[in-house]
Amino acid sequence: MRRQINQISLLLNILCIIYPILRIYYPNQIIEIIATITIPFTLLLNYFIVYLYNFKRLKAYKYPRIFLKTSIIGLLMIIAGNFLKGASYSSQIKQTWHIWTIIYIGYYSIFISAIYNNIKTLGYNKYFIKINNSKKNIIKNLISLIYILMIIAITIITYTKIYVSTIEMIIPELSITFAIITIPLGLLIYSTNPKSEINKKISVIFIIIFSILLTIPLIANLTNINKIDLKFSNTFGNQQNSKFRKVHFSFTDYLLGIKIPEIEIKKDITYYKDTKGYENNIELKFDAYIPKNKNKENPVIIRIHGGSWVGGNKGFYNMLQINKYFASQGYTVFDIQYGLTNTSIFSKNSEKIKNRTGNFTIDDMIKHIGYFTKYLEQNKQKYNADTSKVIISGGSSGGQLATAIALSYENEKYKNWYDQNIKIKGIIPLYPAYTIASKIGIEGEKELISPEKLINKNNIPILIYQGTKDTFVPEEIIKQFEKKYSENNKIMTIYFPYSGHANDIYFEGYYNQIFLYYMERFIQYSISK
Repeated sequence: MRRQINQISLLLNILCIIYPILRIYYPNQIIEIIATITIPFTLLLNYFIVYLYNFKRLKAYKYPRIFLKTSIIGLLMIIAGNFLKGASYSSQIKQTWHIWTIIYIGYYSIFISAIYNNIKTLGYNKYFIKINNSKKNIIKNLISLIYILMIIAITIITYTKIYVSTIEMIIPELSITFAIITIPLGLLIYSTNPKSEINKKISVIFIIIFSILLTIPLIANLTNINKIDLKFSNTFGNQQNSKFRKVHFSFTDYLLGIKIPEIEIKKDITYYKDTKGYENNIELKFDAYIPKNKNKENPVIIRIHGGSWVGGNKGFYNMLQINKYFASQGYTVFDIQYGLTNTSIFSKNSEKIKNRTGNFTIDDMIKHIGYFTKYLEQNKQKYNADTSKVIISGGSSGGQLATAIALSYENEKYKNWYDQNIKIKGIIPLYPAYTIASKIGIEGEKELISPEKLINKNNIPILIYQGTKDTFVPEEIIKQFEKKYSENNKIMTIYFPYSGHANDIYFEGYYNQIFLYYMERFIQYSISK
């Protein structure tokens, strides 16, 4: 039986080695679905073999340990590579080859080391290694204890509303990776003292409890998809396009990244400069992401970064992978700056960004973005932009600004702030910080700080991302806005279980993949109206 299971594992590991090559040269949806099932199953089978055959029956530790350590390092390399890819403007492999190398070395090291362990297990003879109870084991046990405490902390963060800033933004969307890492980590702890029954029990309990707990967020979101699908189709209809993502979540995309075709990017273009000192000499810039179809006017997406109105920026700080993705789908995407305030209670701890910071109110920030609309209308031909079909989107404070702009665009009180030739067709706020600005010391018109006061019966469609564990933007604020908006207008909020604030920053993460699936369909619905 040991031989047969190892042979199956060996075959599956070889298939996992071949898959990335097929993915590059022969992309196929059926192969993608098979790989999404095969890769995690193969990983789990490899860990099962290590536990049941290598450790329990053969008492063999050397090569299984190599595989276990390599799989942990490999998974961390994959995460690091995908984050680095998200910081790069380029989508060309020749310019990002070093980043892709990190991802693929991480991936291949896992399955190559697994194959090596398969071969050693199949040819088992003198590969028995005794465990010495030495000082080294004490050190290993201490290291294991540190790892256990880290996994416990990660689990607590995933399930509770503990405000831990950047950690909250990263941990929940990577919980499935930590769930997988829990297994080899637990097995390594097991192997430090396999003769101890207490050590064995602790290791097994650790693996079972924490791998399950850290898998639940992914399962909860995937099991919620049918409900979201039904609500989305009832609200916005069934949208079809050959370029759309075919599945809500792909495990292969999660590991190996979402491939984005080449686009044109124009960076650091100034759209407004205060030369008279009226607005603290600010200079505001934007980046443009343009599809390769030179002779066609493209629908427009305006993206507004978050940062609590005191920080943040275009580019890396505003999910530039999203910008590249939608440009590759045929949209001209503008990632823009606006003036940041120094009046907030957060201002003391934020970096003062030269030529962008001043005692600005929410009104001022919206006026700055209004300057961009006037620039865009005058220069739309440079960017192949169809300004009659515009979507506006932003995260956190950017989501609040995007909503306030869209709802005030044709309001008599504010319409002169914007170019009225630009037609906003839809709003996509992600975890929008409605009502919060005034609570942290930022002034402005109440109806702009709390855009629900601008709602009327003729508002445009809106799709909102909101996490149920968001510590900065409580979901009650979003539910209140949604309730009022839905009285006369089309709105849908996707509530993501266990998601904290900004849990879409890992572009390949399951929160972002799922929202991306609906986002592109919502955009098509909105611009077709």
